Amino acid sequence: MQRASRAVKVDTGQTTPLGLEAHIPGERIAGNEDNLQPDILVQIFRRQRTEHSVQVPAVAEPLLVWILTGCARVEERGAGEQWQVKNVSAGDFYLTATDVPYEMRWQARGPEPFEVLHVYLGVSLLEEAVAQVQGRPCRIRETVGGRDEVISQLLALCRRELLRRHDTSATFIAGLARCLAVHLARFYMEACAAGVSLTKGNGGNGRQAVAAV
Repeated sequence: MQRASRAVKVDTGQTTPLGLEAHIPGERIAGNEDNLQPDILVQIFRRQRTEHSVQVPAVAEPLLVWILTGCARVEERGAGEQWQVKNVSAGDFYLTATDVPYEMRWQARGPEPFEVLHVYLGVSLLEEAVAQVQGRPCRIRETVGGRDEVISQLLALCRRELLRRHDTSATFIAGLARCLAVHLARFYMEACAAGVSLTKGNGGNGRQAVAAV
């Protein structure tokens, strides 16, 4: 069942993946909340065509956003910073991990609806994949407007599975999560000092635009 979600202006710096939905206006199209797995949350949203200002709290889990349809001019800034601008279109993806809240605004362009897919991967799953693939301390290398055939294929399968509605397989989604974690561990990590979390050290100027469209 689709449901509308409205931005709620609250004085908080952090929330959970499930809680983030209440902060960003739009319509939820599908998600795996009813069969939630410990290592992955996937949601599809149709965003409003115009948003003048929304405060986005930080989320501990890494977030991957894949643009499904439409295009838009998206801007974001942290406290005391200048607006950062990015034009996004279907097929672009964004990978972020930030412990800093920020402000966003956007304007959709063209006739197509502006729809996005959110993927939150559990920190423990990513840490396991990094340990197997890298064997050294790493943190996420944030990516803006990337294009990756493997990520697109995995997320297209994920979208199709979510839209099965009443017979969505939690096992299928969990398998895709493990594949995605290994791919990110291979190609979207950078070395860091021992003891640094793979989701930390990316705040401030390292935060990327359109992190939570």
